[in-house]
Amino acid sequence: MSYILIITFCTLIDDVCLPSLESKNIYQDYYSCMQNGYLDSLDLYSNLGSENVNKDLVTIGFECRVTKDKAI
Repeated sequence: MSYILIITFCTLIDDVCLPSLESKNIYQDYYSCMQNGYLDSLDLYSNLGSENVNKDLVTIGFECRVTKDKAI
């Protein structure tokens, strides 16, 4: 099975979530997808910076969904 990573950004201050983003990468297994979800989330938090994350109470969620596309 192949998996695609779906990431969602939310702010707890406004109780609003942006539309989910689908990764362009297709993962060959669930483990690889989940591992990249954690790594990508950490990168996103770093790019946002502590001031913005703390001010807006930003949350980043992700999931890995089965896809019919084939991993490269």
